[in-house]
Formats: sequence, structure tokens, C-alpha cells
Amino acid sequence: MTDRFLSIMEVTAKSLDMEKEDFVETKVRDIPLARIAKPEEIAQSCLFFLTSLSSYITGQTIMVDGGQTKGFY
Repeated sequence: MTDRFLSIMEVTAKSLDMEKEDFVETKVRDIPLARIAKPEEIAQSCLFFLTSLSSYITGQTIMVDGGQTKGFY
């Protein structure tokens, strides 16, 4: 987790009158992979689009969230 992420979690937890650790725990329960992404995992997803492997991908939204977004269909 990054410092920025932890800062956001702390502010959000305070606004809900919760401890940061409790709030993060409730967020993790909503993620099917049961953990927060590592910064490297987000970076690797971004780097993919800088390679020729993504040359035929257009107009897509790629969710890198451990399955938290269950889908829209």
C-alpha cells in the first residue's frame, strides 16, 4: 500500500467514525482476492499498454481491482 492510499483510507475512516485498520479490513472483505493491490501490480497493468502486446486494444476500461468490480453485465 502506498502512503497516498493509506492517507485516503485514514481520511475516509475518520469521516465514518471508524479506525483506519477497521475500515481497511472492511474494504479488503469486498475484494475477491482478499488483499489490496501492490503498487507494482497497478504499474504492470499500465506498462502493458505501452507495449506492442496492447496494439489492438482500443476504447476499453480495464479494472485492476482484484475482482472488486463484479461486472456490469
